Amino acid sequence: MITPTRRPRRSGLRTSANVFVDWMSATRHGTRTMSIVRIGFGAITTLFLLVNMPVRDRIWGPDASYTWDLFAQTSLEAGQPSLFLLSAGSLWSDALYLALLAVSILFTLGWGGRATTIAFYVLLWSLQVRNPLATNGGDNLLRILLVYMMFAQVTAHYSLDALRARRRSERGTPPRRKSMSGTVLHNAALIACVAQVCVLYFTSGMYKIQGEMWQNGTALYYILRTAEYNSWPEITAMIYQWPAVVVGATYAAVLVQVFLPFVLLNRTLKAFLLPAVMGMHIAIGVLMGLPFFSATMLIADLFLVGDRDLRALRVRLRVLRMAVRRRLSDRTIPAVRAPQPQPQPLHESHAGARP
Repeated sequence: MITPTRRPRRSGLRTSANVFVDWMSATRHGTRTMSIVRIGFGAITTLFLLVNMPVRDRIWGPDASYTWDLFAQTSLEAGQPSLFLLSAGSLWSDALYLALLAVSILFTLGWGGRATTIAFYVLLWSLQVRNPLATNGGDNLLRILLVYMMFAQVTAHYSLDALRARRRSERGTPPRRKSMSGTVLHNAALIACVAQVCVLYFTSGMYKIQGEMWQNGTALYYILRTAEYNSWPEITAMIYQWPAVVVGATYAAVLVQVFLPFVLLNRTLKAFLLPAVMGMHIAIGVLMGLPFFSATMLIADLFLVGDRDLRALRVRLRVLRMAVRRRLSDRTIPAVRAPQPQPQPLHESHAGARP
């Protein structure tokens, strides 16, 4: 009796390991995704700081309801350091606030690379720790993702750093050599960001399954009836008066969050579930009045898209734009008509005839 050999299985595992090692060390993946996420997070933070500029003292300054003494006590007990601990004066708090605004603008424009990302994380952490009552779940996710993004190349595209590198190349200056360690760190950071978003959705869906209101399909009804998060009462009233819509949307929110991490490798299912999740966040931002939370979640969802999907989307948008331009040009330019024969005058046609 001949026993089956296990060499093909070992060779298959070895081949998979080699492919993974090459994927991690050869090329930096997801650079466009990282660049778009950088722009999104920076723009959201910049807008948030500009909106709260007139009331910054009441939220993070000496006149805040979350007093500086309470902040110092809870910060030390929780082991969460903050630059706001260095002084309780309004001058220091305003300086940190303006510094964060300046760094967030630089982070959005893509200047400074990793140094700007680290400064952005430290200042944002300090501001959010200063008043934890002014934060939400999106802020927590943003801080976690920024930890991973500090090890990634976030200015490869759509940035001032990329523009400066392009100008150096045009002048004949050789580009900076990318190290293998930097490539491995970048790809590892990308995997960590994708895994973090997947874990967030899966755990959120599993916690919903354990709730009684999510099980019987009435959770959306009570959410829409909450006065604190009811920005459009007329619209929400039209929604929760339809039981089928309430039950269907409640179950759909659970199913989409639970199964989304498992369909990332299937482009067809991902093309259906990912827009559903994004639509859910848009509805939360509009109906519940949480625009910054929803915007943060929408930007974080882009980690599940990938550069290949972005390239395919760009090609489709280019084809659509060309089709629209062609149709508009056909409407604006009148059609060229064939020349019609002109009738001859009567005296010319009978010039040779005798009376």
